[in-house]
Amino acid sequence: MGDRVVPAGKCVLQAANAAADTILIRNDDKMVRLFSSTSLGDARNVPASNQLVFHKYGERYFLAAVRVQGTRIMYWLPESKQETRLRQQDQSSAEETIHAF
Repeated sequence: MGDRVVPAGKCVLQAANAAADTILIRNDDKMVRLFSSTSLGDARNVPASNQLVFHKYGERYFLAAVRVQGTRIMYWLPESKQETRLRQQDQSSAEETIHAF
């Protein structure tokens, strides 16, 4: 997230302020806590569960957005420098969505 790596494992995402324009991602097992600004957007459809949207370049995953269950609300995260470099190098990418609980 941003220019920091969040280790795989159980992560908690939550609004970090009342405006919900900043989120906190934490992995308590790895003692990682990161804040990120977000941009609010609308999803095309209403997801049945909370979802994390990743951009995948090879074996690297970059968190791109968070979709909120039962709403069209979508929180976009800024692109990291590493992801920007990969995209500018025309690296093939894919979008992967996982269900979050």
